[in-house]
Amino acid sequence: MVSGYTNILQTEVTANLAALPLNGASGTTISWSSDNTAVSGTGTVTRPAYGSGDVTVTLTATIRKNAASDTVVFNLTVKEMEAVIIFVPVTNITGVPTSATAGTSLTLSGTVVPSNATNQTIVWSLKNAGSTRAAINGNAFYATVAGTAAVTATVAGGKAVGTDYTQDFYIT
Repeated sequence: MVSGYTNILQTEVTANLAALPLNGASGTTISWSSDNTAVSGTGTVTRPAYGSGDVTVTLTATIRKNAASDTVVFNLTVKEMEAVIIFVPVTNITGVPTSATAGTSLTLSGTVVPSNATNQTIVWSLKNAGSTRAAINGNAFYATVAGTAAVTATVAGGKAVGTDYTQDFYIT
């Protein structure tokens, strides 16, 4: 009986089925046939790409040892590749406006660096209004009196998975 082939491609991209042991049938000549294109005629299986789903392959192995031969049929489930998520941390926020006119709303905006950072959404908060009587509503900064206010830009999960990236800016 042939067994032990389910999910053999958990970490490898390809596997050569002809090189796998067949429960003590070492020294045999093995030929493979399959009704699925995931398996080549030589018994090489290629694991499906991420998002393409698992592949179940029906394999027929003819095992020859000495003058006798035996044919076994079994199913092989090949798992699709797992997603590889590469986290790219935020290293800076640039282009934030630093001057405003008292009594006029200023739209806060900025550019997350690098441009391929995993998380890009900036949330603004008022760190210290100083004498400006400033307030922030969403990304709108409004000060009623001239002066300097400190605002904080936060990118949730921007520094590391579960750790926010924060950077302070001063608006005059």
